[in-house]
Amino acid sequence: DDTPIGDALWRLDNLWAFDMHLTSAFSLTGDPTIRRFSTERRKLNISLLPEDMLPGEDSISVHITDDTGEDVSGAYVRIFGNGEELSYGVTEGNGRFYTTFNLPSGRLSVGAYGNGVFPATIERQIPTSTADVQITDISFIDRGGDRDGIPDPYEVIRFDVTVENTISEPSESLTLSLSASDNAEMIDSVEQLLPLAPMERRTLTNAFSIRIPATIGDRDMVTVRASLTGYETAFSRELNLVCGSPAPVIFDLVCDTTSGESSEYISFAILNSGGDRLDSASASIEPIGGYFSIASGSVYIGDVAEGEIVRLDSAFTVERLSEYPPNAPAFLLTITDARGLSWEKRVDLTPPSSAITVSRDNLYNRLVVRWESSPPDDFLGYLVFRRAEGDSEYSLLAGHPTVLNCYIDNTPDNEVLYEYRIAMLDSSGNTIYSDAQEVPSFLGAQTGFPVGISGKVIGSPAVFDIDGDGNNEIITGTLDDKVYIFNGDGTAFSASPFAEFPSGARPVGIWASPAVADLTGDGEPEILIVSGTPSCGVYLISPSGSILLHKAVGKMFIGTPAVFDLNGDGISEIIVASTDRQVYIWSATGEGFTTTDGFFAGCDRDDEGYLISSPVVGDIDGDGEPEIILAGGRNSSTGKGHLYVWDKFGNPKPGFPVELENIPNSTPLLADLDTDPTTLEIVVADNSRWVYRINHSGEIYVWGQVGRWSEYGLNSFSAADLTGDGEMEIVADAINRIYIWHPDGTPFPGSPLVKPFSSSNTYYPVLADIDSDSRKEIIVGSDDGYIYAFNTDGSLCDFFPVKSGVTNSQLTVDDVDGDGKLEIIAGSWDDSLFIWRMAGSTVSSDNNLTFKGNYKRTGSYGDELAVSIGKQEDTTPIFEITGCYPNPFNSQATIRFTADRNSLYSFELYNILGEKLESRKLGKLAEGEHSIQIDGDKLPSGVYLYEIKRENDSRPGKLTLIR
Repeated sequence: DDTPIGDALWRLDNLWAFDMHLTSAFSLTGDPTIRRFSTERRKLNISLLPEDMLPGEDSISVHITDDTGEDVSGAYVRIFGNGEELSYGVTEGNGRFYTTFNLPSGRLSVGAYGNGVFPATIERQIPTSTADVQITDISFIDRGGDRDGIPDPYEVIRFDVTVENTISEPSESLTLSLSASDNAEMIDSVEQLLPLAPMERRTLTNAFSIRIPATIGDRDMVTVRASLTGYETAFSRELNLVCGSPAPVIFDLVCDTTSGESSEYISFAILNSGGDRLDSASASIEPIGGYFSIASGSVYIGDVAEGEIVRLDSAFTVERLSEYPPNAPAFLLTITDARGLSWEKRVDLTPPSSAITVSRDNLYNRLVVRWESSPPDDFLGYLVFRRAEGDSEYSLLAGHPTVLNCYIDNTPDNEVLYEYRIAMLDSSGNTIYSDAQEVPSFLGAQTGFPVGISGKVIGSPAVFDIDGDGNNEIITGTLDDKVYIFNGDGTAFSASPFAEFPSGARPVGIWASPAVADLTGDGEPEILIVSGTPSCGVYLISPSGSILLHKAVGKMFIGTPAVFDLNGDGISEIIVASTDRQVYIWSATGEGFTTTDGFFAGCDRDDEGYLISSPVVGDIDGDGEPEIILAGGRNSSTGKGHLYVWDKFGNPKPGFPVELENIPNSTPLLADLDTDPTTLEIVVADNSRWVYRINHSGEIYVWGQVGRWSEYGLNSFSAADLTGDGEMEIVADAINRIYIWHPDGTPFPGSPLVKPFSSSNTYYPVLADIDSDSRKEIIVGSDDGYIYAFNTDGSLCDFFPVKSGVTNSQLTVDDVDGDGKLEIIAGSWDDSLFIWRMAGSTVSSDNNLTFKGNYKRTGSYGDELAVSIGKQEDTTPIFEITGCYPNPFNSQATIRFTADRNSLYSFELYNILGEKLESRKLGKLAEGEHSIQIDGDKLPSGVYLYEIKRENDSRPGKLTLIR
């Protein structure tokens, strides 16, 4: 995959050293256009002579080159036979190492390595005796083009291979493998196992096919090779093909009778699929078989450019002499040009009879059309045509026929509905068309992205208008202690990197997600960054790049910080947890919240455990005061882990800490999961893979055990209303699975979802409606180079997966460019930041878009405090808004209202023009008073309107934001 080998070894806890087994363990599979090594070091290639080796004393030449084809001198070569070293040496100036030894039968391994290059190994199977099975013939026929027996550009050549057992004993199972020279493309080569009976001769028809490229020149040579390998033989045979000139493609051949006339007219189209122009071309026909006579048998075509189609209506006039039998050759069609080149084709007049069924696949930034049919015996190939919505004419997408049943369109425009038609051609040019298949195009990458950065990203990027210009910026940190900020078009916000911290002697880097909030009370946002490097610690940075606060206490901060106004003075505090299980709280001025040095509380029940999870904050018991929640460590005596809850003064809340089966390795989630809307529940998991729901008094409800988690402890849960019923579901990303629970802990239908890939890490699942179907989708990264989006039934969303490099990081989904549609933002481990636009997505406040739910990183769903003010003492409460304070406000405001019945409530916010800015489901609320917190950090100054809705009733209100 995109991980450098050195980093992959580090992840496997191995030290770098040459080892033939270890280096053989790394391989590249899949689409070679999207898989690469992220390094500038050269890669070694090994070739051996002789090609066919037999047991006994033998001289071997090992030739070492790099990926540019240059000889590599001074490379170390080691040769092993069945695991035992046979020879060792260094390549000479010509890149070769010569050696002689007694070659055993079995496995021969040759490895090469050197300074500044990637090592390489190859293996050969040495037979136990001389060859008893041989390849006696390789034959071929044209599968496309003019079928003149000469391989031409764009033609597909099909090969038959004959093998023969030459002795009176049965052969062992042998492997037949096939290959072609670099100037041809293998299409459908498949290795085959071939046990043969004594003296058996077998011909494998259609054993493999190659495509001749358009760039091939006249008289150029293509080489194909068939090889037999096994314990009883090693044999190969080559076939050299001499290529010819390009051939025109005839299609849409039609012979029709004009009403009222005895003559019949032949029309056809000609496609120049070669690399050169046809100059002053003409066409003529001659009768074959006596079925027709020729009344007008020649036509001038003219110049035909490469890839151009010329249609010739009623080109020839013929008269029928006798009944024409189907599929019988009727004419010899000849095309010539001014250079004297000539192409002949025997044509019949019977079109293919098989229907073509077309379907589509949706891949990111590409449209994939597939089809099924039953080609005729004289099948030539398919042509693919496309037209955009509103266009009257179809255009040809490829300048030559294809024999594949699939076409990948890499050139669609954004948000266009296309129609595709597939034409099936026989060798005469008779054509049958499919029905049109509609395929909507996807938007693709955000303009200007991906952008390069210097380090790997783990945290969830923040999307925020930090300079107040009405445009969002993207903020991320890297493992080499750098902070990057980009504009929505991919340009750097200011310097690149925006900030760089000294790593010191123990660099760990920035694992945490950046938090963004007004921490100084000046009405402007600041950026909060924490680093795992002890000399770095905590940084508060202004949009201009000024360091407003730096706190380094010699601790490692891996988890993401939280930002919250703990004392109600309108200015938020900074809450961080160190890897040694200590919590620190500071103000933006550097003052400790409860102590002078910032120490707030510690996990006093635990004496072991490397804390990577993050603190969260919210009012879990409904008393109007926030609590700080942290998944702690483990007690070495009991082996039990603990979850801690403190009030804002650092005192443990009654019932806490609670004991868990093992050390908790996930960041807790706060959400309202029961029938009491004034309290929040805690969801957390431990290293034994038990998932717990814990209420505000410390009562534990075990939801069950899940599949394997990531070993790094960066797991977290996400919450959203996936079904639109007003209740939240909880989602967790595990290795190879995605788990979904109802609020009561029962599994969601179909849970767990099976992921179509294997990932060694699990992170935060982002929940957002990315296709405007009014349902949330689940978006997760992977280390196979892609980001995946799933529907809740486990099916992949249209156009997914999308390419992202190794995404061992938290994702963010937000509206980067302000167009009202969502984008996926992901940092990768190949030093890049990716952004993709989501077609049909809509911005909604009830999406769970980033790690810990919001850019203050509180970890509480919706970042709301559900505060119970108490029941009214008089009559039954009425549905009304009881207050908004403060109003006007400059950062946060609280709207209080009374619910008159147990029902589903929602909240909507509008600007003065009536444009909806936010829509929030409040869930099922009990009768009584409730509150909603409004975050104005991302809103400009002005007057705003809001509505609180219940069933068919609503209550309006107004509030003013002043910066």
